[in-house]
Amino acid sequence: MPSSAPPARRSRRASPPSSPLRAAPDDRGRLWGVVVVVAAVLAFANAVGGAFVYDDTRQIAANPLIQDPGRLGEALASDVWAFRAEMGEAGSNYWRPAFVLWLVLNHGLFGLDPVGWHLTNLLLHGLVTALAFGFLRRLRLDVRVAASIALLFAVHPVHVESVAWVSGSPDLLLGVGVLGALWAVLGALERPRWWRWAAAGGAGVLAVTSKEVGVVLPVLVAATVAAAAPERHPGQSILLRAGARWRKPLLIAAPFAVLAAGYFLLRWAVIGRFAQEAPWQHGPVEALLTAPGLLAFYLRQIVLPLWLGPVYPLRPVTLDGLGATSFWVPLFVAVGAGAGALWMARKGATQKIGLAMFVLPLLPALNIPAFPPEHLAHDRYLYLPLLGALMLVVPTAAEALARGRRGTEGAAKATLAGAAVLAALLLLQTVRYNLAWTSEMALWARAVETDPGSASSWSQYAIALRESGRTREAAEAIDRSLAIRPMAPALIERADLLATQGRAAEAARDLQAVLAMQPDNHLPYERLAVLYQQSGQLREAEATLRAGRTANPEQACAFSANLGVVLYLQGRKAEAQSELERVGPLAGRDLNPACRVGLYHLGALYAEQGDAARARATWRRFLALTATIEDERTRQLRALAQQQLAGPG
Repeated sequence: MPSSAPPARRSRRASPPSSPLRAAPDDRGRLWGVVVVVAAVLAFANAVGGAFVYDDTRQIAANPLIQDPGRLGEALASDVWAFRAEMGEAGSNYWRPAFVLWLVLNHGLFGLDPVGWHLTNLLLHGLVTALAFGFLRRLRLDVRVAASIALLFAVHPVHVESVAWVSGSPDLLLGVGVLGALWAVLGALERPRWWRWAAAGGAGVLAVTSKEVGVVLPVLVAATVAAAAPERHPGQSILLRAGARWRKPLLIAAPFAVLAAGYFLLRWAVIGRFAQEAPWQHGPVEALLTAPGLLAFYLRQIVLPLWLGPVYPLRPVTLDGLGATSFWVPLFVAVGAGAGALWMARKGATQKIGLAMFVLPLLPALNIPAFPPEHLAHDRYLYLPLLGALMLVVPTAAEALARGRRGTEGAAKATLAGAAVLAALLLLQTVRYNLAWTSEMALWARAVETDPGSASSWSQYAIALRESGRTREAAEAIDRSLAIRPMAPALIERADLLATQGRAAEAARDLQAVLAMQPDNHLPYERLAVLYQQSGQLREAEATLRAGRTANPEQACAFSANLGVVLYLQGRKAEAQSELERVGPLAGRDLNPACRVGLYHLGALYAEQGDAARARATWRRFLALTATIEDERTRQLRALAQQQLAGPG
């Protein structure tokens, strides 16, 4: 639709008259910019008081790499789960240095108070909304149509997972980077200035280092420039016109392509491979059969976001499971939606860019073999694609109204009025759904409601129930999980429950079952050793720890620390000292808190031998290495070490 803003005064370096890129912000534009940002903040404000949930508890609260300022370089040069991996190995496929730096900054500001973390997520979403509105205005949309798109984007409930969940911030950082780069590129095309190009480059760096999907930015830049600033070359052949039209977009996108390629090379150096091998198996046939259902699901979430949860009952489709609801109906929906999207994309530049914005960031989410069977779909993958879908639909609807009796002015007003009504309904749904992400109990209760067939969700729900003291319900939840599919985490959780009830033999049976499934899993060895130690079976505890260290050499430090304690309890103090002294060289590099606890015990052993100098030196090192570790056991031992050091030397 035509812009309602008056034409901007041309400068010597302004775009040529044929360029539609001379956006002219006006007072209404500024007003609506404020309105959409306020709406974004209001929609998610009740999430600010939430706790750390799900990955937050490990990625933030139990991550010494982001908590220790001295390890900033190591944190930025590691994948995001490096703190739980083997020394020198990648713990995941995700190298996101901008996200890690964001975690470090937030921890420096707020420590482990989740309120501050939630507040910065909220402010990030407000910034993304402002950039979306500014980007739309630079596409010369009528201010009311641009506000309609930004308003619906601001309050949509599919954003809850990205905004209300602290660990959802990669999507927000990605949004800032992508939209900031596109906004700056359009600004530089309109009024070329070196700092506009520098801002575009900086935003591009943020995009590709926040989340892997940021590597689609070069294609988005090319599509945006081609659609918004087409080059006209009359009199040439079709091929020559096409080549001339794409020359400028490709030249502008080239630096971003170099940036994306550089990111991939650095990522390869950090992770050591393109992707880690997944323990599940979805072949290309399953991926092809599952894709229509997954796409239909995401379309439903955009259009009718009534069923919302952290997990959904979508599973890989096999040839044996092929049916109307699993494949044919979703295929019909996906093909129809695709045809409709292509038809709308022909209507104008905004729609063309919207199609690219919808498809490109969503493509990685359709890589079905990369996802666990119970986690094929998540709302967070729609963060930017939602904006693309709205850029397709809203201007098309406004143009249809304009062709009727309403005219351009009436169509713009009607579009804004309709968007305001829809936004109010969406905001209510968002406010309600935010509450599901405020605690572990609420989150996993919602998870088993939206996907009652998820074994992993029932296991997580059981943990939340046990930690709240509801042990009977926790046991029932674990049984539900194991009835769906026997999984190691569920068996370990049941073993923990049985141990608290004094049923050590049954707990040991479950842990042995885990070892039969996963002989290199260090957790059952550790828990079996604790069971044996608590029941006085110290020889069995020793044998279990030695077997665990052999099976898990990367966890040697933690096993040696525990083995030293068991040997000491047997009266074998020389052997205990030998084991605990093995901890010393590893404690500075191994991020497992159980490893560093061995230093406390070594200090206590030195003190018992009368070697006060070595004891005090060891305790000081223990305190230095555990300064940022927050688990209860470490805190207790730190208090004891500080008490010993405060006493007479």
